Amino acid sequence: MTRGASLPEPVAARVRALGGQGLLRTLPERTAGLDLCSNDTLGFATDPVLRAVFLERVAELPVGATASRLVRPAPGDEADLASRVEAVLATFVQAEATLLLPSGFQANAALIGALCRPGDVVFSDALNHASIIDALRTSGAQRVVYRHVDPASLEALLAAHPCAPNGTRYVVTESVFSMDGDRAPLRALVDMAEAAGAHVLVDEAHATGLWGAGAGCVVEAGLRDRVLATLHTGGKALGAGGGFIAGRRALREALVTLSRAFMYTTGVLPALACALEVAVEHHRRVGAARTARAMALATYARAALTTLPGVFVPPGDTPIVPIVLGDAARTLAVALSLRRRGFEMRGFRPPTVPEGASRLRLVTRAPLSELDLDQFVDALGAALSEAR
Repeated sequence: MTRGASLPEPVAARVRALGGQGLLRTLPERTAGLDLCSNDTLGFATDPVLRAVFLERVAELPVGATASRLVRPAPGDEADLASRVEAVLATFVQAEATLLLPSGFQANAALIGALCRPGDVVFSDALNHASIIDALRTSGAQRVVYRHVDPASLEALLAAHPCAPNGTRYVVTESVFSMDGDRAPLRALVDMAEAAGAHVLVDEAHATGLWGAGAGCVVEAGLRDRVLATLHTGGKALGAGGGFIAGRRALREALVTLSRAFMYTTGVLPALACALEVAVEHHRRVGAARTARAMALATYARAALTTLPGVFVPPGDTPIVPIVLGDAARTLAVALSLRRRGFEMRGFRPPTVPEGASRLRLVTRAPLSELDLDQFVDALGAALSEAR
């Protein structure tokens, strides 16, 4: 027996067209393979010590947040939990204040949606995350795309694109890019933005917990006081979830007043706020050692992968190690073969990456060993031979 109305034909046609191009997405089945693809870089998501502390604290919390934070704080004795955790997060990322959102995607919607409007001009790195792109599309601001991690391109475009008399110009970039594993030249970008009178927004999703004693690349570069806002996620190196925006207290106050993505959403689950608090505490104990381990494994993996013919591994110094194979169908076949061999791996293809740049994405997580990576490289070599 069927339930629900049929899918509109234009939507069904779009799905069929993507299927015909080999671009149909499906949710992966759960497997028991070695995790080489998640963003749990420090191993916090399954850390038994962190889990025990979390379970002890969360037992006394209410289940839900019940309403927007502008309507009512979460019920129970921990009614100020979100605000308390925001203060903990602010200290962690060395900012005056933070604002907590249910996800990193929604945090970008909250930040860009509040700041940017018609008449503004936003200069955006060509490989910025979809959450930045979507937020800019709905903001009404003019989006000007500069070449990936290219300060000269940004400088030329800043000179060529003034804004309306009452408008504002912004430069927005990720600090660590999720598909290439490279880093933005933050100091050069900030220098150029300041010279042009533009404000800088930095998405630190893949840097939080790993650089700047966990605060991110902006703090590592000594740029906290020169960047308007940084955006952080709790669902990657911190092993929890949610997203938060960091900056001066005046920024937080403006977001509470101006951000529809914050005003009109239910507050974060108390359990999520608790998980972030526990993760930050755990990071103070083990974060530095695990970060060093993840970075060392990345260097080891890049060296080992150079022994394989037919793959391109871009240079980098992050735990994200892209293995570029080029052809989308071959990439998916290799990823499937690796999963059958016991290695959790996914293939990335257009539109997530450019045409002809389909890839596997290895993340060197701190719980892994050199032996794990050696066995993966051997399995990859066999999978590549099968998929010729």
